[in-house]
Amino acid sequence: TAFDQLLAALPGWAGLVGVEGFSTRVALAYRTERLHPVAVEHLFADDPDRFPRPVLVVTFELDGAVGTTQFTVAVVHLKAMTDAASFDRRRRAVAALQIWMYQRRLAGTGDIIIVGDWNDDVDDPRGANIFDPFFTFEEHYALWTTPAAAAGQISYLPFGGRLIDHLVAARTIELHLPPDE
Repeated sequence: TAFDQLLAALPGWAGLVGVEGFSTRVALAYRTERLHPVAVEHLFADDPDRFPRPVLVVTFELDGAVGTTQFTVAVVHLKAMTDAASFDRRRRAVAALQIWMYQRRLAGTGDIIIVGDWNDDVDDPRGANIFDPFFTFEEHYALWTTPAAAAGQISYLPFGGRLIDHLVAARTIELHLPPDE
C-alpha cells in the first residue's frame, strides 16, 4: 500500500514488486517516459537460505537519442545481522549473483546492474568481504558505491552509520570466450 501511495504521488513513474520472502518484498520504481519493462523474473525464490527475499530482475528497453537498447536491473535485499552465519549466507548469495551476472553477460543479454540492500560493507578487507567474487574478477564488474564508502558516506544509521546499500554493474567490455573444441 505504501509503495502504491508513493507511485501515485510521482507522476510519470511506475513500479514493480517482487514476490514475498521473509514477510517482505523488494520493489523497483522507474520513469515511464523512456523505460519500458520487457521481462520480469524472480531469481532464487526456492533458496531462502541464501536469498530470504527473492531477487527481482527487470529487463528494460531504454529509448534514447541514438535508438533503443536493453539493460537489466536486479534488486536484492540480502540477509541482515552481523553474526557469522548471516555473513556466510550473504557471501554465498553474492557468489551466486556473480555467477548469474557473468552467465547473463556471456549470453549477450546486455548491461546488468544489481542494486539494493546488501547488508554489508563494500570496504571490508579482501578475503573477509562478501564482494570478493566481484573484486576477484574486477575487470568484469564495477562496484559503484566503493568511492562513497571510501568517503565515509552512510545509508544505514544504526550502529554508528554504515553504507550497506550498493550498486554493482557489469562492465561494458568484450568478453572473450574460449574457442569451440
